[in-house]
Amino acid sequence: MSTYQPPFVVTPLILNQVIEIGELMGHWAAMAGRASPLLRKENRIRTIQASLAIEHNSLTTEQVTALMEGKRILQILSNQPGRSAKSIAEECEISARTVERYLKALQLKHCASL
Repeated sequence: MSTYQPPFVVTPLILNQVIEIGELMGHWAAMAGRASPLLRKENRIRTIQASLAIEHNSLTTEQVTALMEGKRILQILSNQPGRSAKSIAEECEISARTVERYLKALQLKHCASL
C-alpha cells in the first residue's frame, strides 16, 4: 500500500474548512426534501411551459401561471360558491381584477356550452 503525499500541507485551517463544508453539505441534504412551496410552484410552472413548448404550444410562463390560478379559483368557488372576487384574490395572492376576468370567462364558457 503506497502512501499518497498531497502537494500541500494539511493545516488546521484547511481541516476546519473541510469539516465546515461537510456540515453544510449535510444541512443541504437534509433540507432537500423541504423545498419551499414557492420554489415548487415555480418549478412546476417551468416544467409545464417546457412540456408545452416541446409540443409546439407557445404559452408563456405567465399564461401557464394564469391557467393554474384559474384552476385554484374554480376549486375555491366549488367549495364556497358565494365568495367575493376580492376574498378569492387575497387567498390566491393575485389581483381582484384577474379573478373577475376568470369569472367572466367562466360565465361566457358556461353560456356557450348551453
